[in-house]
Amino acid sequence: MIYIEPPRVKLSLRARLFGMKEHVRYESDQFMEAANLYINQKEWQKALESLRSVLSLEPASPYIHCLIGDCYHQAGNDEMATIFYREVLRLSGKFIYNNNVESALYSLGCIYHKKADKREALECFRKIFVKTQDPVRLGMVKAHVRNINSTVL
Repeated sequence: MIYIEPPRVKLSLRARLFGMKEHVRYESDQFMEAANLYINQKEWQKALESLRSVLSLEPASPYIHCLIGDCYHQAGNDEMATIFYREVLRLSGKFIYNNNVESALYSLGCIYHKKADKREALECFRKIFVKTQDPVRLGMVKAHVRNINSTVL
């Protein structure tokens, strides 16, 4: 058996002088580029592989967790999607509200609605309704809430 050594990445002068952060950022960017390509092609499993590599380099990134949740959701694995969306909320903290949190809440609301867990779905949508500044997202949330309420009656 022949062992072929993987190509080595040539570190920039800055990376050699100031540490490995730049190298990690470069590697992370390459995996993200591949993930985005796979996402655009709707190749969810390949996108997940690339995103897991990014996650190993940036484990505290709500954005990466949200993208992984989106890929699992698109692939039909709502249980794994739920885990990653909840992690977005945990990593973002109680007082931070941003696009990652809004996206995770919306997707969780959709998953709960699909599972007929109306109470959890309405709670996710309520949090978005209170804080969102996006009129498109607000319209989508209102439509879901109307749909949930119409099925309750």
